[in-house]
Amino acid sequence: LHPLPVKDPSRVLELYTVDHATRIAAPNLGRTPMSYPNFVDVRQRADVFSGVAGFSFAPVTLTGFGKPVQQNVFLTSANYFDVLGVRAEAGRTFLPDADRVDGAGAVVVLSHALAERLFGSPAAAVGRFVDLNSIRYQVIGVAPHDFKGTFTVGPPDVIWLPVSMHAQVFDAFFD
Repeated sequence: LHPLPVKDPSRVLELYTVDHATRIAAPNLGRTPMSYPNFVDVRQRADVFSGVAGFSFAPVTLTGFGKPVQQNVFLTSANYFDVLGVRAEAGRTFLPDADRVDGAGAVVVLSHALAERLFGSPAAAVGRFVDLNSIRYQVIGVAPHDFKGTFTVGPPDVIWLPVSMHAQVFDAFFD
């Protein structure tokens, strides 16, 4: 119900795919998230967009701050914040190649609310570490206080990490 707190929200759109083989009657439920290979194709070939960024939601286990808790994370393309025109409140966002090499991006950007809850302030969070699914990640930045991603409904405690860390996030489901 509120516009996204991004640079130009009227120019942001979300792309889905439609699986015609398993499509169901309700049109809104027939849309499915885009696969990563399809996202890469769109990013490389679509010249009608000023930028194309991708993300995927996953629950992980956050440890090191009292009892282990389930935490929402978004695996994103390295250009996620740049495409949305969102600058870090403290620290920085992902470097352009953060999503290129599998397993090589053990860095995170925290939401403002989570940085305050875990470390007391956004500035105090930068350079510190969080453990997600028993993997240590360095906090490189904190998002602005009004930004919690492209989902406007949900808790304010959010973590973004590069999609290059997909195996470290999703392998926990299969152990």
